[in-house]
Amino acid sequence: MQLIIVYSLTAGGLLLLLLATLSTPRKVNLNANYWLSLFLFSFCCAVFDRVLFDAEAYVKYPLLEGLIEVTRFAMAPALYFSVLFDTTPHRKFKTKDAIHFVPFFLFLIYILVLVFDLHGSTLFYWYVDLPDAIHRGVAISVFSSIKVQMITYWILSYVQLHRHTRNIPTFASTLEPISLSWMRYFLLGLAVAVFLSLNEVLAFVPAIIPITHFGYLALVLYLGYFSLRQQEIYPYQTQDIVQIHDILQTGNQGVRTQRFSGEELSTAKERLLLVMETEKAHLDPHLGLPQLAVQTGLSTHDLSFVINEGFGENFFQFINRYRVVEAKRLLLSSKHKHLSILGIAFDSGFRSKSTFNTTFRRFTGLSPSEFMRSPENIDNEVNEDNEENDKRRSVG
Repeated sequence: MQLIIVYSLTAGGLLLLLLATLSTPRKVNLNANYWLSLFLFSFCCAVFDRVLFDAEAYVKYPLLEGLIEVTRFAMAPALYFSVLFDTTPHRKFKTKDAIHFVPFFLFLIYILVLVFDLHGSTLFYWYVDLPDAIHRGVAISVFSSIKVQMITYWILSYVQLHRHTRNIPTFASTLEPISLSWMRYFLLGLAVAVFLSLNEVLAFVPAIIPITHFGYLALVLYLGYFSLRQQEIYPYQTQDIVQIHDILQTGNQGVRTQRFSGEELSTAKERLLLVMETEKAHLDPHLGLPQLAVQTGLSTHDLSFVINEGFGENFFQFINRYRVVEAKRLLLSSKHKHLSILGIAFDSGFRSKSTFNTTFRRFTGLSPSEFMRSPENIDNEVNEDNEENDKRRSVG
């Protein structure tokens, strides 16, 4: 009875998470969320299968077991496409993508043959006459293939997520909102779920088998917490998203078209520097490549080329170098003594203290606090104070 209750709560939690994913008020990453919902539905069916089995529902409705089982073959590909649509701008489902669901459709056909009692027909009678050993072998193969499929697509999903992490600095100046860290935690939680499932069969750790059902329930709460924290990955106009997609494609292929002559590149660099120095674009914590492209009068693709070829940096490095310079100025300024480290981070264009500390150390080799305590910078601060006092005296 305890197993039925816990597995019912787990299935119910997955169903609620599915509905929350579909009805998110921010309406972000819609296509990715449709795939995530399909994954959650399949996962819910897999858990509910335990409830129906323990309740002996399959004794009365034997074909229900097959209909529940077939959803497992959609689970792993749905997870992968959720990550793929989250991380790939302007992604569309292609005809060749359907190959990922071939096992699902094959098993669905097999179940429909049983449902409509076609296994005795001329087309399928040969299978019925096969030895029982072959039938058992097919059953074991189906069971094993689900586990192998889940592990394979988990690896593909994680690789795709890692590729996205490498691509972010190409078009964003701030990583946290769009780094999909929630998905990384989501995948790690699923890795635990796969381990628990395999452990029930192979008994790697026999001691945790009696509490496996509680592990699934805890994982649903864990998955719910992280999946509801997602933010929009590409909050740009359609034409900008298309250009970002093109930039990422050419970058991953190691091919870059020469978009400017030497003189044109120098002119574009001067225009960009003028915008950065006069409009202080780096102080916008939400700044992305398309927004800066509008300010400079360049296309998104052209601006990316100017930053990469003209300055030897990606967009993230280019913008955050300006932010660090601004932060150093504020840290040493007597006018900003009232600001905390977090306040200086915000005023410099950063969105969090942790990112500020990490980025500042990356560019300077010191933390903000260490930078302020270094003798050289203390001397600079004293000189700045003396200059300010001289100005006040002259005014007086």
